[in-house]
Amino acid sequence: MATAVLDNRIYSDYKTLLRLKSEAFGFSLSGRHRVDSVLAGRHQSRFRGRGLNFEELRHYQIGDDMRSFDWPVTLRTGKPHVRSYSEEKDNQVILVVDQRPPMFFSSVDTMKSVVAAEVASMMAWQVLADGDRVGAIVFNHQTTQWFRPQRSQHQVLRVLAEIARQNNLLSSDQQISADDNSLTQVLKKLYRQRLNAATIIFVGDWHQCDQTSLTLLKKLQQHNNILTTVISDPMEYQLPDAPNLVVSDGVLQLQIDQLNNNLGQRYSDDYQQQLRRLADVFKRQNIPLIHLDTGGDHRQQLRQYLGGRG
Repeated sequence: MATAVLDNRIYSDYKTLLRLKSEAFGFSLSGRHRVDSVLAGRHQSRFRGRGLNFEELRHYQIGDDMRSFDWPVTLRTGKPHVRSYSEEKDNQVILVVDQRPPMFFSSVDTMKSVVAAEVASMMAWQVLADGDRVGAIVFNHQTTQWFRPQRSQHQVLRVLAEIARQNNLLSSDQQISADDNSLTQVLKKLYRQRLNAATIIFVGDWHQCDQTSLTLLKKLQQHNNILTTVISDPMEYQLPDAPNLVVSDGVLQLQIDQLNNNLGQRYSDDYQQQLRRLADVFKRQNIPLIHLDTGGDHRQQLRQYLGGRG
C-alpha cells in the first residue's frame, strides 16, 4: 500500500520543524540586533534585551561610579546613596502560536497555520542558540497548552511537537462557535503567568482581536517586551477580480454578484482598515511588527525583518 505524502504547504511536519534549526541563523531575539533589524533603534523598539538587574540601594563608597547616584534618595536623606546592579544572566522568550481554524487558509502557496509553525520553530531554535530560555503558549479553538520557560533542547522539541500536533488537527470542515478559544482568553492565561522582563512573541493573524485583547496586551507590555507578527493572505486584501464568485463552507455554496453589490471593494476596504487599526495601535505602543504572507517566502521574510542574512 502506498504511503500518503504530506504536503508541507498544507500541514506542518514535526521533522521539518526540527530541520529548521539549520535555517535559524543570522538574527537574534534577545537584544543583540543588527542595525537592519526591525528590533534595532530606540524609535523602533523598547526591547530591553540583556541588561542589568537592580540589586540594592546603599551608601556611597569611594570609587563608586557617579552615574549610579540615586539623587532623589541622596537629597531626601542628606547622605549620598548609589544604586547597585548585577548583570542580567539570561532572557526568557515566550512564543504565542495561533493554530485556530482561521489560520488554515491560503490562496497562493502556504497555509497561514504552516507559516506560523515554521516561523515559531525558527525563533525557538534561535532563542536556544542565544542561550536563553524558551517558553510557549500554543493554542487552537479548543485548547491552550502552556510551556514554562526552560533552557533546553528537550523543551524546544516539546514545543515543536505540540505545534505540529495542533497543526495536523486543522481541517476545512471545522465548525467555529462563539464558545471557542478566543485571543482574549489566551491573553488572560498569559497574563496570569505574571511574567516579568520576558520577550513575548505573537505569531498569528490576530483574528478576533478586540479592545479587551489590546488592553491585556498593554498590561503585558508594562513588564515585558512585545514583538508581533501578522500573517495574512493576498485574498484577504483583495478578492479575485471576477464578476461572480462562488463561496462554500464545504457543504453549502453561495454565488455572489460582485458587479451589483461592490462586495470585493467593501471586503478589501474592511480588511485593510482592520489591519491599519492594529498597526496603529502597535506603533503607538512602540511594539515592533513583522508582516508575513502565505506566498511561500516567509522564512526569508523573517530573516530580513530581524536583520538576518539571506
